[in-house]
Amino acid sequence: MDIKNGIVAIEDTPESWRKFADYLSGKPKLPSAVWKKVWKLYMDSKTWEAKANRVKERDNFQCQGCGTISVQLNAHHETYVRRFCEKLEDLLTLCDDCHRGTHKDGLIYIKLT
Repeated sequence: MDIKNGIVAIEDTPESWRKFADYLSGKPKLPSAVWKKVWKLYMDSKTWEAKANRVKERDNFQCQGCGTISVQLNAHHETYVRRFCEKLEDLLTLCDDCHRGTHKDGLIYIKLT
């Protein structure tokens, strides 16, 4: 990670994202617009893609909310405590419907039948 003139340059590696998380922990909260851009960059990164794929593999490519085996699965953060350097146990595989539900009202919908 390199910082020059207020611009942060991050390599797309787990170690660089961890250093960035450490850097942010000692700073005031980022403005909302900046935070959204940073989060989108991370969510589009190869580092996140690899981590999300490991979570889906761990969960046998099955939604942990409703049990669906879906083409479109998401790695959902159960906690944001280790943002940018999540452990696999911080994440859960959810289908689009269950994932949307968690962001709508904080609940995971589980089909019982």
